[in-house]
Amino acid sequence: MRKHTLFIVLGAAFVLLLLPFFLGVTGAHPATDDFTFATYTHSTYVKTGSIPHVIKDAISYTLRTWRDWQGTVTGVLFMAINPAVFSLEAYGWHAAVLLVLHLLAWALFLHHFLAVRIGLPGRMWLLFYLVLAPCSLIFLPDIVEGIYWYNGAWFYTGAQAVSLMTLVLCDHVAQCRSHDKYRLGLVGCFLLLFALGMDNYITAMMTLMGVLMLALVRVYTDKGQERGYSIRTAFV
Repeated sequence: MRKHTLFIVLGAAFVLLLLPFFLGVTGAHPATDDFTFATYTHSTYVKTGSIPHVIKDAISYTLRTWRDWQGTVTGVLFMAINPAVFSLEAYGWHAAVLLVLHLLAWALFLHHFLAVRIGLPGRMWLLFYLVLAPCSLIFLPDIVEGIYWYNGAWFYTGAQAVSLMTLVLCDHVAQCRSHDKYRLGLVGCFLLLFALGMDNYITAMMTLMGVLMLALVRVYTDKGQERGYSIRTAFV
């Protein structure tokens, strides 16, 4: 009964804490680099009304930027097709999508590592989620740049969500017994890490550190099992 009450209290607090973030979506508006990166693609959309043409020009702009400025290919491509290209009125909806993605990534991450890998009993992972997920948003250094401003939000918070899901996928692939699923998962891990590396290299390096730690744990666990098996065999 006490645990049930705790879930209700934390669930209510979860909703109340996150509701203002979703309500703030209506106040989001483009600024600074949103206009800079949308210069070419917006004019293309106005002239043609064709999304494939917009994507084509966005890719061309991205490659030109990569040659002339820096290598954040994924980031520049996302910036070149920001919502302001298509509609100023619908701009804020990107923040709602980002919030859902962020919360989903945290749920997948905590469920996998706390419930599946560590094996916490019952729904203990959900208690951690109800506390940690809101805190990950409340304590952002800059809520506008982290959630509502498209270029900053998807460059940092979006990359973090992809990073969490990448760690889950990498750990899942490491335990996969099917060769076909293993190869498919390996390709997925590579693509996600590549996309992160060509977007936010800081998040990419932190993700690689996480993957390395998972690999070390895996090696240590396997060696421990082999050692335990040898000991058991010796006693038998």
